Amino acid sequence: MNKNFYLLLALLFSQQLVQAQFGPAGVGNSSNNGLWLAADAIPEVADGTPISFWPDQSGNANHAQHAVAGRQPTYVSNSNINGQPALLFDGSNDQMIVPDADILDGSNGLTFFSVVRGNNIDGNPRGIFGKRITYTVSVEYAYTFFFWNSNNITADIHTQNNRFSTSNSFSNGVNYMPSLIFDGSLASSQRSKIYERGQLIRTAAESSSTLPNSNQDLCIGALNVDYGTYFGGEYAELIQFNYALNSAQRVIVENYLAAKYNMTIARDYFSFKNTYGHEVAGIGRDDVNNLHDDAQGSSFIRINNPSNMEDGEFLLWGHNNADISTNNTSDVDGTIIEARLNRSWRMQETGDLGAVDIIFDVAQFNRFDLNDLRLLIDRDGDGFADNDVPVRMGTPVGATQILFANVELEDGDIVTLGSINEAITPLPLDLIRFEVNQAEENKAQWSWQTAQEENLLEFELLHSLDGLDWQSETLIAARNQNEIQNYSYLQEELGPGQHYFRLKIWEEDGSYSFSSVKSLFVDSEQAILTLFPNPAKDWVEISSSQSLENTNLQAFNQLGQALPLQVQQNGQNLRLPINDWPAGQYIIRLEQNGIVRNLRLIKP
Repeated sequence: MNKNFYLLLALLFSQQLVQAQFGPAGVGNSSNNGLWLAADAIPEVADGTPISFWPDQSGNANHAQHAVAGRQPTYVSNSNINGQPALLFDGSNDQMIVPDADILDGSNGLTFFSVVRGNNIDGNPRGIFGKRITYTVSVEYAYTFFFWNSNNITADIHTQNNRFSTSNSFSNGVNYMPSLIFDGSLASSQRSKIYERGQLIRTAAESSSTLPNSNQDLCIGALNVDYGTYFGGEYAELIQFNYALNSAQRVIVENYLAAKYNMTIARDYFSFKNTYGHEVAGIGRDDVNNLHDDAQGSSFIRINNPSNMEDGEFLLWGHNNADISTNNTSDVDGTIIEARLNRSWRMQETGDLGAVDIIFDVAQFNRFDLNDLRLLIDRDGDGFADNDVPVRMGTPVGATQILFANVELEDGDIVTLGSINEAITPLPLDLIRFEVNQAEENKAQWSWQTAQEENLLEFELLHSLDGLDWQSETLIAARNQNEIQNYSYLQEELGPGQHYFRLKIWEEDGSYSFSSVKSLFVDSEQAILTLFPNPAKDWVEISSSQSLENTNLQAFNQLGQALPLQVQQNGQNLRLPINDWPAGQYIIRLEQNGIVRNLRLIKP
C-alpha cells in the first residue's frame, strides 16, 4: 500500500447530500436552493451524445430529464462557454423537464441564474426556462424567462398581467449570464429585476406578492413543456433559489459563475479566473441587511466568522484544480512539513474583513490523522517551501474536521493543507479508475483499475436507485502488489430510470474507503402511447406498446387543476370516462418508472 500523504477525494452521493447545507458559491442550502444544474456534473460521455438525465446538485433530486429520443440536447465537452461542458439544444424541439416540486415555487421570493449562449435568438420566443401550462392559461402559472421581441429578454411572474422586457438586445454567439430575481416583500414597483452579468438591466412592477404553488413541471429550453418554439444553443448552468438573494449573496454567486465561465461582471471581486477559478465561494457585506458570513460551496474548505467585516468588504476564494489523488513532497520545507495537498486555494480580499475561521472537512478522504494536519499559507508567491507565513496547527472538530481559528488573511494569499508526518498519515491510493457504462438495454458494465493492492481484501459493489439505500455484491481482490490490476463486472436486469454505483474497498484490518459515485440513466425503448378517440366526448382510451402496469395517471384542465379520475381496465388499455368533463383542452399525465409523458386531449 502506498504510504505517502495521499489526500484522495472520494465524493459520495450521500455525503453530497450532507454537504448540501451550502449551495453554489456557499450561498443558500438544500432547504432553499431548489435546483442546481451544471453540465460539468453530467458523467462525461462522447461529444454529441443525447442527454436524457441532467443531475441536480442542490440535494433535492430535482433532476432534469427527457426520455424521448430526438428531443434530448446533446453533450459538448469543450463548449464555446470558456471550454466548459454544456448541453447543446437544437432549437427545433429539444427540451429538458424538471418534475414539479414545491421548492421550485409557492414562495414570496425567487432567484434564478443561467449561463447560456444562443444560436437562434431571432425575435421568436426562445425559452431559457418556464413553469406554466401555456400562454392562454393564467392559473398555475409560476414564471417564464425567455428571449423574444427585438431579441430582448422577457419575463412573467405569476401570470402575464405584469409581463416585462429588457431594452437590451441579445445576440447569437455571445456568452450570457441572465438572472431573474423576484422579491414579494418589496413595494410592487420594485419586485421584479433582471440582471445580465451582474448588471441590473430592468426593474419592473409586479402586483403579486407571492408565487403560486404551481403543479406544472419546469421546462428548460422552452416557455413551458412542449411549447412549440425552443431555445437553440449551448446551456452550461442553471441555479434556482426559492427566495430573493440579498445583494451580497447575489454578487458572490455571480463571481462563482464569472470565474468558472471567464466572464466580466459588474462587481468582479475575483481576478484569478484563469488559475484559481474553480469552485469559487465567498463571504461579504454590502450593508447590515445584505451580508453573507459563512460559506463552503462545493469544495471542502469553509470560511466563516469574520471579525471585522464592514460595508463593501468581500473575501472570495477558488482553487487551482490540481490533482488531489497524489501528494506534493517537493514544495514543502521537508523538516516541519513533509507533504501537502497538490491543490491550493487563492484568496482575494476587498477591504479587510479581519480574522476568519478556516475549516477543512476531510471526511471524504480515505485515511487521516487530524493532529498531523497543518494550515500552510504562501504570501510572497514563491511556494510553500519557505513557510513565509508561520505554519498553523489546528483544532480537531469531531472526527473529520480541522479548525484553524482567527486566521489573518491578506489579499492574494494562497492556502493549502499540509502534514507533518506522511508515514503516520497514510491515505492510500488503490483506485486508479472507476467507470460504469450501459452495456445493453438493461445491463451496466462496471470497470475499474487498481495498483498496489497490498493489504487489500475485497470490493463491495454498491448499487442504488436513489443514492441513499444501497444493495451490494462482493468481489474478492486479486491482491496484486506490484502491477496494475483491471476488474470488470456485468450487472443485469436494471429497470429503466436513474441508477447510482460506487465501490467500497475493504482492507485486511477492517478499514475501508469509497470510490466516487457514478450515475447511469437506463433508457429503455420508448413506449409508443396512443390516446383515442381524440377529440372525444364520453370516454378516451390509452394504449401503449409496453405494459401500463404500475402507471400513475393524472389529468389537468386548462387551469392546471387536477381532475378526479375513474380509471377502468380494458384489456391491456386504460379507459377514462370523461362524459362529465366540460368542453376544452386537457393534459393526461402518465408516470411510470420515473419517466413522465404528457398527452393532450380535446373535448369538443
